[in-house]
Amino acid sequence: MTAETHLIRFAGRVQGVGFRWRTRQEATALHLGGSVRNLHDGSVEVRATGERKAIQELVERLRSAFRVTGLESRQVETEIRESEFKIDID
Repeated sequence: MTAETHLIRFAGRVQGVGFRWRTRQEATALHLGGSVRNLHDGSVEVRATGERKAIQELVERLRSAFRVTGLESRQVETEIRESEFKIDID
């Protein structure tokens, strides 16, 4: 299987509720690399690198744990294949 990178934007009650820390915890458990960061509009952006099935599982785990009211996801091309998952602090 080939690693993919997906850019996922979560909207809803996703800031100030531990979303980034839970994302890192779940992503690490699923052996995903990438990062998570808060955006100025109140949404959260996740860049996840790994197997497609694991990325889909990450999305489902987060949707079931938080009040997600909007979700945008797309596969992106990247030269960087991150092996760790980090929290970007503004």
